Amino acid sequence: MSDNTGGADQHRKMEFTLKDFIGIYKEKRKKILTVSLILGLLAAVMVYFVMDPIFLSYGTIKTSGKVLGLNLGLGGSEIGEFGEVLTGTSYTKELALYQNILLSRRCLEETIIKFDLMERYKYKNMQKAIKDMRENIVYIVKDIVSGTMDVGVYEKIP
Repeated sequence: MSDNTGGADQHRKMEFTLKDFIGIYKEKRKKILTVSLILGLLAAVMVYFVMDPIFLSYGTIKTSGKVLGLNLGLGGSEIGEFGEVLTGTSYTKELALYQNILLSRRCLEETIIKFDLMERYKYKNMQKAIKDMRENIVYIVKDIVSGTMDVGVYEKIP
C-alpha cells in the first residue's frame, strides 16, 4: 500500500481562505466598483426617463359583520351563528359580495363610460376594456380576519 499524502497536500492548496478572497477583492476592486456604478446609473436612467410611474389610490371598506342571507333583514337575527362568528364566514360572504359587485360587468361598463376610459386607453371594444380593468387597473385585497377590503385603482396620473 502506498501512502497518499500527496493528494492531501494538493487538496489543501485548492482550498480558499478568507485571506485569499480579500486579496482577490483588492486586486479587482476598481473593476467591481466601476461595473457596479455603470449598472446602477443605467438602472436609474431607465427608471427615471423611460418608465412611467404608476400610482395606486385606494380606500378601505369595513364590513358590517351582519350575516347576509335570504331573509334580507326581515325578522332575522343580526348576529351570526356561533360557527360563523368564529370562522369569519359572515365577513367572507359580505366581502365576496362586494368584490362581485365591484368586478361585475355592469359596474365596470358604467365606470368606463363615466370616466371616458375607452378614449384614454384607446380600447377598440368594451370587452377588452372590461378585461383590462379587471386584470390590470382595479386593485382588491380582502382581509377576512378583520373583515376589511382595500379597493383601489392603478393610474399614471395621481
